[in-house]
Amino acid sequence: MRILKLLIIILVGVLPTVAVGQSSLPVPPLEPVQPIQIPPAPLPGEVSLGQPLPVLPTGPIVQQPALVPPVPMSDPAIGSYGTLQQHSAPGFQYPMANTFAPVGQPAPYYWRVGTRDCGQTFKQGINNCKLAVYGCDPNGRWRPSNMNEMLAAVGTGGPICIMVHGSLVDEFGSRVDSRGTYRWLRSAAPQMPLHVIFFDWPSQRCIGPHAAVQFIQLGRQAARNGFALANLVCQLPDSPVCLIGHSHGARVVCSAAHLMGGGEVQGRSLGNPDQRHRMRLVLAAAAIDHDWLNPGERYCRAVARAENIVSMENKHDPALLLYPLQRPFGTHALGQKGLHKSDEKALGHLRNRIFHLDVAPLVRKRHVWPYYYDEPRLAHAVASSFYFPEVYGVPGYQNAIPMQQTPVQHAPVQIGTGVPASYR
Repeated sequence: MRILKLLIIILVGVLPTVAVGQSSLPVPPLEPVQPIQIPPAPLPGEVSLGQPLPVLPTGPIVQQPALVPPVPMSDPAIGSYGTLQQHSAPGFQYPMANTFAPVGQPAPYYWRVGTRDCGQTFKQGINNCKLAVYGCDPNGRWRPSNMNEMLAAVGTGGPICIMVHGSLVDEFGSRVDSRGTYRWLRSAAPQMPLHVIFFDWPSQRCIGPHAAVQFIQLGRQAARNGFALANLVCQLPDSPVCLIGHSHGARVVCSAAHLMGGGEVQGRSLGNPDQRHRMRLVLAAAAIDHDWLNPGERYCRAVARAENIVSMENKHDPALLLYPLQRPFGTHALGQKGLHKSDEKALGHLRNRIFHLDVAPLVRKRHVWPYYYDEPRLAHAVASSFYFPEVYGVPGYQNAIPMQQTPVQHAPVQIGTGVPASYR
């Protein structure tokens, strides 16, 4: 045994020297990197990158003109993003390539609503704060606006998409990400109507030696911002709404959906839960426990309130690999490995509302949001969540291969049922 341990110590000391080329032995050349191969068909319960989500069989299909083939953008800052091979499911024609389709003129116009000027605790009024509103003008410049102007603009018809960023994003980063995210959302169907609002919350923080405690605090702060997001949705016109959240932004989204479904967050609830809007959720790299959507768990009412939930998951996500270390006996994040079999059993028929999209082949070992919105194929894969094609009609989705799962007909949400008395 001593000899074996000695050999191991010698090998451990020699291998790094060979790796950096300090040995006299020749180092073999690196093999060429193979292009990413995306599997041609999804597994049961998963969604292929080339296949849109199934849509609910409700509402008439509105016929629209056929999609115009996209052309490369002349702006080098918006042009092509990589040369990954395009995947097309059998029997389905992609209405886009690996470049962003032109949105048209004038320049896009979207909104940013934030809580940076609000207190971040219940004592400071986070659950009833006045939101700051900014509009992006046709020249791409931000200007102060107000809630009435924004509500009048988004009330002109078409679905409404609200994007929520994650932690460690300052105000400048939020503005930069909003431009890229808007381009990403519109790349899937640039001629279709879509109103986009970016929900901005103060998630920037200097991470010190007690990083685990600080991220726990950011997670709880994200949950409290769910009140502000829920109050915003309650003020919107009666149009379908999609909530997209990345990392801790997914926690803001789940908190808001849970509140609008009649649930409680940190012992408090909405005075008048919202049931007017059709709602779908997209959770990218969700920094929440994998079982928090289960009945009786922290955000159980989010599943009952939403028509469907898309979970974009990456098993190689470096930030989510550390997620279980936040607390003793921590468990993995939903955005890393998805639901356990025990979660699916606990959810029962509600598991048919949750779809899993493996983004590891495209995002690889990355976590931050720009690596998502730099890939147009991800927008196309989840486009039916924010365009509501069965209501407004998105050409090109009619010939998609049907899912192996049959979408369930959703009963009306029963407010106040199944809500646990206390939360962690």
